[in-house]
Amino acid sequence: MESLLGHITTFSIIFPLAIQRLWLSLSLQAQSTPSDPFKPKPWHFSTSDHHTLRRNATIYLSLLLLLPITIFASLHPISARHVASLLLFSLLLALILLADSHRVLLLPRGALFFLSAFVFLADSALSNPNSTTHFSEVGFHLRSLTMGPTLICAISCFVLAFVSSNAADVALSIALALKGSWELQVGLTFYVLKLRGCSTAGGPGGVSCELHEDATRAMHMLDLLFSSHAVAIATVCLGMQWIAARWVNRTAETDAMLTRLVEISTSDLEFD
Repeated sequence: MESLLGHITTFSIIFPLAIQRLWLSLSLQAQSTPSDPFKPKPWHFSTSDHHTLRRNATIYLSLLLLLPITIFASLHPISARHVASLLLFSLLLALILLADSHRVLLLPRGALFFLSAFVFLADSALSNPNSTTHFSEVGFHLRSLTMGPTLICAISCFVLAFVSSNAADVALSIALALKGSWELQVGLTFYVLKLRGCSTAGGPGGVSCELHEDATRAMHMLDLLFSSHAVAIATVCLGMQWIAARWVNRTAETDAMLTRLVEISTSDLEFD
């Protein structure tokens, strides 16, 4: 049986990573120039000692949380699907960390994206409603919605494995954030808020509704919630892009002003 803890755990690990990756991607794209173009990466590690801890802390903390959960999965009330998904994600994070250190694992960026795509496809297979016959109509619809962001992540990774696409890089972060937020929404909907006229004793996959109208209403509610999450995350993305652009423009203006002041000071000294 699935549990609320599994949904909360998935959200608390995936969503912060996705939001930080989205910000790093947008800010680095805003700073890119024709001579120094933006290069998509599975994770944008910092090469500066000043920003290393702040930029890389999220991925290190996520991996530290993932390892004990996956190793001692039998001690936690988390479903097998969530455990398998978290295990795949922890292996992917470990691979990305090892690849960042060229002395440990030399793996090109395209190969990392290619492996990431297969990880997301495997995770999508875990949510495939056709993989079992025990899903109700509402449960089938829920699994279909859950597969959406994961498949977008897989497609984006496949594209990035062969092409340096800024749009695909942003789409990967947005889909990953949607995947995390939707996991939390599913847990709250089926374990806390409940659906009127439907029983969730068997977890989200085994929702049983007394009347067909109740099932239809539940599916419409799920569609509305999913659309709301997608719109909210897209809005956050636009806000981040605006902030990143303003920050880069302000930095450029400040640099230009300082350069002008230095030139004026130098001219005054030469005149004296």
